[in-house]
Amino acid sequence: MIKHDIVFVHANSATKIYQSLSKNFMAHEVPQWAGLLANHVRIKGFKTAIIDAACLDLSYKEVFDQIRALNTKIVCFISEGPNPN
Repeated sequence: MIKHDIVFVHANSATKIYQSLSKNFMAHEVPQWAGLLANHVRIKGFKTAIIDAACLDLSYKEVFDQIRALNTKIVCFISEGPNPN
């Protein structure tokens, strides 16, 4: 059974970019594009979710596990900010 039509994932690349500094000295940005896209899709009648891997400091495996648990049709990875890697 499909629970969500599309899941937007705000990617987490902070540990690769900032290494150990990412734990205590990095600000987190609001995933604006993920929110805008998700809201647009919701208005069109689809069920969406956002996984903010950057803010939650999720590993790739944790993101994969959440995506799998949501049982979605489409996954959209969002990369934004001053270092969109």
